[in-house]
Amino acid sequence: ATPFVASISPNNGSALGGTVVTITGTGFSATASEVSVAFNGVPCAVLTSTATVITCLTGARDAIRPVAVAVRVSSASG
Repeated sequence: ATPFVASISPNNGSALGGTVVTITGTGFSATASEVSVAFNGVPCAVLTSTATVITCLTGARDAIRPVAVAVRVSSASG
C-alpha cells in the first residue's frame, strides 16, 4: 500500500535537529528498517514504526522553513 500521512506532530522544531516527530497515517510498516523518512531531503532517523504510526528523530538542517515530507516503505516482497 502507498503510505498516506494524515498528521505530523510537532509541526515545528529546531534547525539543530534532535526533535522526535510522530507521523500518523496508513500504509506504513511494522518493521522500522523498511521505513525511511526525510524532511526536505534531510533524513529523520526512524525510531519506531507500526502500520499507522512512525516516530523519528530529526537531523540538523541549515534553517527553519516549511518542509516537504517524504515517507517511503520498502519490503522484501517489493
